[in-house]
Amino acid sequence: MFALNLHGQCSDAGACAAGRVAHSKVNQITLSVQDGATGRPDDLGIRGLGMDTLLRLGPSTSLLIAVAFQSTDGPGGRVSGLGDTVLILDQSLARKPAWEISALVGFRLGTGKADADPALPQAYQTGLGPSDLLLGLKGTHGAWQGGLVYQKAGGRSANPITRLRRGDDAVAWLSRSFAWQDTRIIVKGLGIKRLSLTSIREAGASPERFVDVPDSDRLQLNLEIEAIHPLTRALSLTGRVDLPMLKRTTNVDGLKRSRSLSLGVAWSF
Repeated sequence: MFALNLHGQCSDAGACAAGRVAHSKVNQITLSVQDGATGRPDDLGIRGLGMDTLLRLGPSTSLLIAVAFQSTDGPGGRVSGLGDTVLILDQSLARKPAWEISALVGFRLGTGKADADPALPQAYQTGLGPSDLLLGLKGTHGAWQGGLVYQKAGGRSANPITRLRRGDDAVAWLSRSFAWQDTRIIVKGLGIKRLSLTSIREAGASPERFVDVPDSDRLQLNLEIEAIHPLTRALSLTGRVDLPMLKRTTNVDGLKRSRSLSLGVAWSF
């Protein structure tokens, strides 16, 4: 698969990947080069090399492993390294010819570092901190797919400046696929609601104190449009654009995106 992705904002820290897990008769490995930016006032640039591996563990079970090496640079400097890893298991619970219901269980593993450069705040770092738990359900009916995932955030990050503690997230999506000649087009609406305010270390406070970040629990809505065009039996050309419908005003976690570009190639086997 050759992918072109223009991402809007996504503050789920991993749960959005649940919509990419699919039951398939083949395995698939996708390598992608990524480029993005947070926009003002941070003006951070994010670049990386990502790998998504989708494994068929059985006729009713699939596993997605998503990891990236990333580099973030901005007015304060640059931080590079391995990012966090997302693992999501998709287990079919009930299946008929026209519909299917699956359970989703996964983790965001803290393989990245929240203190890779302790002189820079959390938004520059390659990792969010302690691991998260993801639990959800996904349903398909013909060309429609919908899902809901709860992401239980881990503890406070080790970044000495921000000491970020994210609230839990609820992520829901609904998508519809269409056929146009040999190309499959998928239109998806995605909603992300942080269930409590994010808290950070109060600058200059001694002893250490933590304060809530206003509006860090604001609802986010994204529109995603993806096109998939087969090149050979093993390769496909895809393009994806994500459009933020609501503006995200905070970026203490580094997850805000004003733009993101990804080019990649995937091999199905």
